[in-house]
Amino acid sequence: MEPPPSAPRLADFPPLISDLFIRAFTRAGANDNRASANEWIASLVRLSKNLKQCEANRSHQFSITSRLALGAGWRERWAFRCSE
Repeated sequence: MEPPPSAPRLADFPPLISDLFIRAFTRAGANDNRASANEWIASLVRLSKNLKQCEANRSHQFSITSRLALGAGWRERWAFRCSE
């Protein structure tokens, strides 16, 4: 099964978030390496401090530290979402 073309890839997220997803949904998490609720909270709070508002739609925000924001085809892959 393949994700939809417009779905973000794990590599699109900042490492502080993608690492938590890896630990939550891979064998690493099954081996008692799953992130705690406090780790998720701390990472999400840190991420929230690095959000930028979309110029096309003020209700959209994105992380300035993500690959999506730093290039990697962000505008091409996400442009349709900014008009919603």
